Amino acid sequence: MKSTDQPLTSFPTIYNSDGNRIFYSYYEKLGIRRFISILFFICWGGFSLLIFVFGPLITWDDDISNKYFFVFIYLVMTIILYGSIKSLYLLIKGETPESLILRETSIIFNSGRPNIKIGFFLSFLSELGEFKRLLLYKVQHHHFSCDQLKTLTLRETDHGNRITIDQGRHRISFFTTATDEQRKWLFNYLNSYYDLKLEEE
Repeated sequence: MKSTDQPLTSFPTIYNSDGNRIFYSYYEKLGIRRFISILFFICWGGFSLLIFVFGPLITWDDDISNKYFFVFIYLVMTIILYGSIKSLYLLIKGETPESLILRETSIIFNSGRPNIKIGFFLSFLSELGEFKRLLLYKVQHHHFSCDQLKTLTLRETDHGNRITIDQGRHRISFFTTATDEQRKWLFNYLNSYYDLKLEEE
């Protein structure tokens, strides 16, 4: 590992108990939309719970077709209730930033978690797909070894640059929440910090 005098101005930085440097890159904050979303899911979840509890009393009779309808409604409301409760939990918990821990011969990346966005998902299928993606989002953890660090690459694309590291057959992009300038700075910083002698593509 090579020491560097580059200024630490591009990312919020702290040191953990082991003395390792940690960089953070934050997801978009929802601001007032977060509280509106929380209120929406409280109302939506409450309505779903009422249907879930009292639906059988309203719809049940001995007609076989009515039983099928009851089962269908019960399944739909169960899914909606689950989605409402999980969304409410994630909104109260809030977003967590991407993080990069710089160890002596390796780095540890955590993808963090973006916040749930309601948008107009009740009206537009594209927003519904984004909502489902965020609802089912899984936090990724990657530990990049010294050899894997040598695959560090800054690539220019039609949508800005990407900073990646190859891990086996997988190419992992990280700090996707950062700006192009920040990713370029990070590439140069890691390149110097670990004395990788790499060049941008």
